[in-house]
Amino acid sequence: MTDKIETNKAIAYLGYDIAKDKVEPEDAEKVSEERVKIRPELEQQAKEELKDMYGREFDGYLFNGAVEETNELLGGKMAARAEKEEIDKDIMKLSNVYVK
Repeated sequence: MTDKIETNKAIAYLGYDIAKDKVEPEDAEKVSEERVKIRPELEQQAKEELKDMYGREFDGYLFNGAVEETNELLGGKMAARAEKEEIDKDIMKLSNVYVK
């Protein structure tokens, strides 16, 4: 069962990264706001699907821990992405100065 969970987790992270990369930087805040709005519904849906899949073996505490871990990972990725965008902007500014 652990292998299946890890595989599903890897697929979910990959899907997130692919979807995130499709978002234009200027739309990132709007997308983030929308994600926050729909997240409770999606978490409940995921919880129901896992309950159906694992029955009595489903552990709500483990699920909540996974949600918290995901929040931390996404928060770190979002912060790193914002920092990279700022660095890229600075590089562009500097390259414009030296090109002129």
